Formats: sequence, C-alpha cells, structure tokens
Amino acid sequence: KKKSRVILRMLPVTGTCKAFQEDMLKYLTIFLEPWFRTPHSATYQIAFKARNSSHNKREEIIKSIAGLVGKLNPKNKVDLTNPELTIIVEVIKAVCCVSVARDYTLYRKYNVQEVVKEDAAKTKTDANAAEQRDEHNGGEAEKDKEEEAAQDEEKTGAQNEEKHFPPEPAQASMGPYAKFGFGAV
Repeated sequence: KKKSRVILRMLPVTGTCKAFQEDMLKYLTIFLEPWFRTPHSATYQIAFKARNSSHNKREEIIKSIAGLVGKLNPKNKVDLTNPELTIIVEVIKAVCCVSVARDYTLYRKYNVQEVVKEDAAKTKTDANAAEQRDEHNGGEAEKDKEEEAAQDEEKTGAQNEEKHFPPEPAQASMGPYAKFGFGAV
C-alpha cells in the first residue's frame, strides 16, 4: 500500500567532497578501501549523475573511478547488469556526494514509487494464485471466509449498539476540533 506522497527517491550519501576531479579521486582513494581493497573483491557498477554542474564530464569521472577501483584490487570487476556493489556519485553544483550501496538495482535505484509498484504487482499475483487454488478446491475456502466475515460483522454491530453514547454537551458545542484544544469553529 502506498503510504507516501512526498518522497520519490532516497539519495544515499555516506561522504561528501568538492566536485572537482582531483578532489574526488583524492577522497575516493580513502573512501573506497573498505569495500574494494585486497582481500575484498566484488563486482560493481558506477552510477554517476551531475545536477547544475557542467565542469565534470561523465565519461572521464567514471573511467578515473574505475581505474582507482582496479588499482585497489585487480580482482574487482565491472558488472552493469547484476553488480554486488554500486558506487553512487551524485554531483550537485559544487558538492560531490558519494556512497557505496548493495542491491541498488534490485531496489530500483532507491526509487520508492517503483519499489511499491513492484510489491503491489507481487501481491496481485499472489492473490490471483490463491483465487485459482480456491477454484480448484471447489470454492470451499471462499465460503469459509464469507461466513467468518458475516460473523465478525454481527459481533461488531452488537458491540457498537452497546457502546453508542451521545456526545457530551461541551464537545458538541465546540465542533469537530474540540479534541485538538480549539474552541468553536
């Protein structure tokens, strides 16, 4: 179920530096060691995006970062389809935001809306499979669910009748905002 209207994508940031190639490489040599230095090795991809910045060329930055990772451990391999790690480099004006993430493509580049769509599709598929199983079983499970729902409605209806009280006079005069401490509207 979709619960957020405001957030679209989360941007993971573990470290920042100035957005010039020399500064980025200097920072990344230290930053990438825990993930890529010998004895650690992994398949990786580099996700680079520049916003409001024209002084960085995408290909040059990606090649220099790939060269740096190769120097840390020659066993590190580039895999653009199914990488173990993703080096995320986001340049926003004069600031470079860097992070290393696992399962970045699995979670749709941390795009919350896409992850929710994927989960909803799985839920629909699971519900359809359950309906097909019920049809093969003669619909007995569906009848049982309907009977349980009817019994629950009877119980809650009886409980609501017992607990139905008129509103207190003070609250009735103050309107719907009384519970928030506001006066009459």
